[in-house]
Amino acid sequence: MEITNIKHPKLKLKGYRIKYHFKSKPKFRILNALEQCVEKYNEDYIYLVFRCKNEENVGIRIRKCIILEEFSVEKYEEQIYQLDLFYM
Repeated sequence: MEITNIKHPKLKLKGYRIKYHFKSKPKFRILNALEQCVEKYNEDYIYLVFRCKNEENVGIRIRKCIILEEFSVEKYEEQIYQLDLFYM
């Protein structure tokens, strides 16, 4: 996994790019605090939840942001899934 700081060229927003090296596109959902069933509800956060093996989930709490995703195939048939998080 690789995380880098980025700037959106058109929207002029700052954010982060997360790159994962997978054999298939990861399954994830974007939920609000109510859907994620957290103890303290806060509308300022969203939760990026990845579905992992054995029906378990891993979630990341993020302040509200714009999420752009991109999928590209690299050499040696290795797939890189890229998720860009831009803060509003």
